[in-house]
Amino acid sequence: MPLTKTFQPLILLVLGMFLFLSHTTPFPTTVNTSTDTFAPVDTIVIEYKGEIKSIIDQKCYDCHSQDGDDAEAREELLWEELPKLDPMDQVYTLDAIVESIEEGEMPPAKHLRWNPQKKLTREEAELLMEWAGDLSDKIYKGID
Repeated sequence: MPLTKTFQPLILLVLGMFLFLSHTTPFPTTVNTSTDTFAPVDTIVIEYKGEIKSIIDQKCYDCHSQDGDDAEAREELLWEELPKLDPMDQVYTLDAIVESIEEGEMPPAKHLRWNPQKKLTREEAELLMEWAGDLSDKIYKGID
């Protein structure tokens, strides 16, 4: 009996399984990112208004802006660029703002030595943390 006759059913079985599996996948191969299933992220706008704008302008902007006097600070955060970031990067940045204020890292001590008027009051720190934390939550929920 020729060898091909012996393996013919096995070859057909393997070929059939291969064809079946290639046309059926247990998981989707694409991700549906239509607005039908996700909240539109672009509806959440980062704005600097009222007291928040005043605090940022007076206490943060001299380092964290395009014309800021600290290259490291410009690299970490540019207030004018925050609204243009990808939503997940906005969440990360806003959470980092909250953490750095909570930890007392912002404004940094070396900056305060020369600019003591830039120290955040307790009220200013709480307002900034609440604003950034709330905004981060809203953006994150829009991503889900």
